[in-house]
Amino acid sequence: MKTLLSGLVRIVAVAAVALWCVAVGYIAVSVPDLPTEALSQTFSPAESSPFSKDDLVRAAVVGKQYTFNAHDKQALYDQIAAMNARAAAEGDQSAVADAGFPDVDAMERAFAEADERYVLTPDAMSHLDDVWPVAVAGYVAFGASTVLALAGLVFCGATGGRRLVGGVLVGAGAVVLVAFAALGVWAVVDFDGLFAAFHALFFAAGTWTFSRDSLLITMYPPEFWVGMGAIWLVTTCLAAILSIGIGAILRRKAPAS
Repeated sequence: MKTLLSGLVRIVAVAAVALWCVAVGYIAVSVPDLPTEALSQTFSPAESSPFSKDDLVRAAVVGKQYTFNAHDKQALYDQIAAMNARAAAEGDQSAVADAGFPDVDAMERAFAEADERYVLTPDAMSHLDDVWPVAVAGYVAFGASTVLALAGLVFCGATGGRRLVGGVLVGAGAVVLVAFAALGVWAVVDFDGLFAAFHALFFAAGTWTFSRDSLLITMYPPEFWVGMGAIWLVTTCLAAILSIGIGAILRRKAPAS
């Protein structure tokens, strides 16, 4: 029974460390604004949008904050209203003129009737709202994997010493590298297929596809997501390599049994 329990704890520890490595990559792309700002600055197609590059970059950052951080609809709608007000002042007849919206509901009603190139339509907002619980689950996974990994490593250290802890770290890092190498190959060969498969895991069909010139897609074009995927991939692989490196050192320094 004791051997079985130890084996189960090792498996949980390996899984928890592996999940932690993946979650670190998620934290790197979802918490700070810098990746969103840099990728939007690079890839947002201002030349095919009624808005300036600066407007699209700011909208992308505020949209990310709405979807992954503060979930502040007022801030997002204020940004879109300000963009439209500037476009209207410059003579764009299709922009939503800002007549002084009294509240979010008034903005929502005005945006529901506007061109999707200028606003986040109800369908677009519904998709961002669908992402929110998934984003929260990612943060929960990060916290849970951190606690489980630490608890598992402490248990392994207490029952098997450095060599066992090192074995768990090496095993977890190896699992992550193999899995993400496969995902990396898939992304290079068929990024659209990977993107579709990822969305199909969490969202109903038809709720996450939008026209190329919609505001949501000009804020987050396909190239933006390629960049986000690359940041996630690199960060997770670095965490896995660190896990393997620390594990190898612990195994090498452990006294022979």
